[in-house]
Amino acid sequence: MTARKKRSGLPPRCRRMYRCLMDDRAGVRAARRKGLAVTGTIGIPEEAARQGQLDFLDAFARLHQTNFYCLQMIVDRLLAKYAKEKS
Repeated sequence: MTARKKRSGLPPRCRRMYRCLMDDRAGVRAARRKGLAVTGTIGIPEEAARQGQLDFLDAFARLHQTNFYCLQMIVDRLLAKYAKEKS
């Protein structure tokens, strides 16, 4: 185990099992430096869609009706991926 990962205070197994939900870029960098897995808001429905638990395009449409913001290049990539899978 590296010194960097020890600083997170979590056992290695927990760092792989859980993710921090965080959209703040500085916070994401800090969490990753401590060896924590991080996902943004869009990562939650994306993971659920990968597991077959929801329709990503439907979830994104509902999320998009809120004050949610995501970089356009990420939105474009995900929408293209799930539109292709749906067809």
